[in-house]
Amino acid sequence: MFGADTHGDTLEIAEDVIDPKAHGDWNRSHQAFAWLRKNTPLDVAEIEGFDPFWVVTRHADILNIERQNDLFHNEDRSATLTTIEADRRVREMMGGSPSLLRSLVQMDNPDHMQYRRLSQSWFMPQNLRKLEDRVREIARGFIEKIAAKGTECDFARDVAFLYPLHVIMEVLGVPAADEPRMLKLTRELFGTQDPELNRAGKETADTGEALNMLNATVFDFMTYFPTMTEDRRKTPRDHLASLIANGAVCGQPLGHLEAMSYYITAATAGYDTTSNTMASALGRSQKIRTSSARSGMSQH
Repeated sequence: MFGADTHGDTLEIAEDVIDPKAHGDWNRSHQAFAWLRKNTPLDVAEIEGFDPFWVVTRHADILNIERQNDLFHNEDRSATLTTIEADRRVREMMGGSPSLLRSLVQMDNPDHMQYRRLSQSWFMPQNLRKLEDRVREIARGFIEKIAAKGTECDFARDVAFLYPLHVIMEVLGVPAADEPRMLKLTRELFGTQDPELNRAGKETADTGEALNMLNATVFDFMTYFPTMTEDRRKTPRDHLASLIANGAVCGQPLGHLEAMSYYITAATAGYDTTSNTMASALGRSQKIRTSSARSGMSQH
């Protein structure tokens, strides 16, 4: 067990695991997890304000856990690390559930597999190939925008944060005019503690305020998608939204919470990870130079 000694180095390591600022500092987070893999690769962290939690840092152990779904559950606790106070408040709001949503991320079997099957075939290679031409068209459009900027552009802002969003909204079936709204809500959903992204526009250590902001963002999502559900039931189209709107599990239509959670997960999860990966892949500068003399792009 590490982190319990408030005067030792282990507490600092344990706090680095949960501190978003530590994950924004490559050296700090890298050193913390390197230390854990070497000294205590599978251990319990004790940090004030949090229930004790397991920290698993080796690839083999993570795979072993991922393969034992009957033993390691999704529904019992929040899918993201949260404070004791935040967990208490969410359970009060959600009738005992630790989560504001109920998507695949928060489900165990048999529900997890049944809800997964709903969209599994839609993402098979033969279906995704139908999207290839459109995705390439979108990519070419962004390349043209980069070239039009002249000698340099901000890759994170101009490409990484917009290109994956446009592709995912195309897959889901969200109109292009609504993409700015989806971008704003997605950033708020994953950036509750980020003063540049959250609704308050400031850092907040208050659990209640942070939870209220998160709940307001989820509410805005749930205000948007019912209209899409109604439209796709009247006029189904070849989009993921039509599949969710008209989908059934065990012969019954999706419940409101499950349907809204499906939309939100589809709209946000893939975008957030992909956009940040693209931005990080070009290095810390996040700026690239373009040259009309050649088609390649070089980092500076």
